Amino acid sequence: MRILLTLAISTAIIASGAYFYFSGKNGGSHNIAVGESMSAERQEFLSKDSDNDGLKDWEEELWGTDPFNPDTDKDGTSDFDEVRDGRDPTKAGPNDKMDSDTASKKINPEIEADLSETDKLGRELFAEYIGEKNVGSSPSLANYQEILLKAMERGETEPEKIYGINNLNTSPDKTVAFLKEYGNNVGDILSRTPKEQYEHELFLFQKASETEKADAFDEYDGIIAFYSQARNDLLAMKVPEDASSSHLLLVNSFTAIIDGLKDMRKLLTDPVKAMSGFRLYAAGAENIAKSIKNISAFFNERGISFTQNEGGYLFSSEI
Repeated sequence: MRILLTLAISTAIIASGAYFYFSGKNGGSHNIAVGESMSAERQEFLSKDSDNDGLKDWEEELWGTDPFNPDTDKDGTSDFDEVRDGRDPTKAGPNDKMDSDTASKKINPEIEADLSETDKLGRELFAEYIGEKNVGSSPSLANYQEILLKAMERGETEPEKIYGINNLNTSPDKTVAFLKEYGNNVGDILSRTPKEQYEHELFLFQKASETEKADAFDEYDGIIAFYSQARNDLLAMKVPEDASSSHLLLVNSFTAIIDGLKDMRKLLTDPVKAMSGFRLYAAGAENIAKSIKNISAFFNERGISFTQNEGGYLFSSEI
């Protein structure tokens, strides 16, 4: 049962404490110590723009420009405008275009549309360092940890779509025959295995982390397609009205896993976003367990049972 295997491994990660390293926003604990907020003095420094050209003073230091001169290279274009246009603000134009590598390392907050969450985090950590340096103190671990936690929360992956009851094909039918058909159909979907033999997505995630090779994620396309098909089949089937809330949780749990996996595959290019994707993936796995228990209770309350050779037997077993 591939889907239950996913659930089991995710639960093991949660139990070991690894998951809680990335949780905290939704009530879970975490082992990232959150320090006190930046002092007003540091905040004032980080927002200071002495020459009013759009570049903060600490950014001027990053670029090597004059914080008291809005046009350091005196070519008629402000330092901010040159940075925005990918030009070197310390070199007079017109031949002052920066190479992409230089530009990617020195991005201004105003022009960061294509900046990864990890790059944003790097910029913020640099800002913290410069801020502390300029007020004569040393950066504390707590400050860095606070920035890291906020970056994790800011970049947290959200499902592309949250399905509602109106997306389900509900039925008022309460006959035992219909309810058993529903249970067998859902059980068959949850017990389904892919045609291709894929390594488990969490093992692939770990493999990519250890080898730093992107091809570890090559199987993710097939895995995501497998979970997407399961989600789509759950959306297409007839659902008893009284089971609609539990069924909807199951649908949205698959959506969370799918969208989480899409960001988890960014591990080597944007690890902050990948960890946010992992949080969503783990939450989806937990909610699959919850929805299965809810559906099991639904059948138990109605005295409906399944034999071992029926798909619905899943709901007669301990999860």
